Amino acid sequence: MKTLRRVALWTFCGIGVLIFGCASLIYGPSFIQPLYLSKLRYEIPDGYRGWVQYEVSNPHCPPLSRDGRFLVYVIDARGHGCTSDALPQGWRTNRYEYIRPEGRRQNLPETGWGKGGLIWDPMYREQGAQKSYVFFVGTEQQFHVAEAGPIE
Repeated sequence: MKTLRRVALWTFCGIGVLIFGCASLIYGPSFIQPLYLSKLRYEIPDGYRGWVQYEVSNPHCPPLSRDGRFLVYVIDARGHGCTSDALPQGWRTNRYEYIRPEGRRQNLPETGWGKGGLIWDPMYREQGAQKSYVFFVGTEQQFHVAEAGPIE
């Protein structure tokens, strides 16, 4: 009986390694990158609703801070922020959080239509020399009202 369990365990482990290896070959770096690349965390003032514009690659701005595996993007009360760092390349995990006055964090879900998300239309935008990451914070209904366009 013990031998049968051991064989079943090794077979299960072998199948898992085989699946991971095949997925790595089929999907390439986008499958493996989340395992070793920094995650991105956007810290938004509690209750903020509207367009967020985070300027990147601006030499007049400070570099991003780190918190463990996270690169931290701090957004001000007007929905703006900037960094001298470039927008990270590769597939990344993004986390959007409200920062409460006492320092507590509240995760803001990024979902599909009709599922209660609060993050909409994230995009990278270049206007002349200015490069920005832009997204909307609010309910789906608020996003549709504001859809006329991001911050100009």
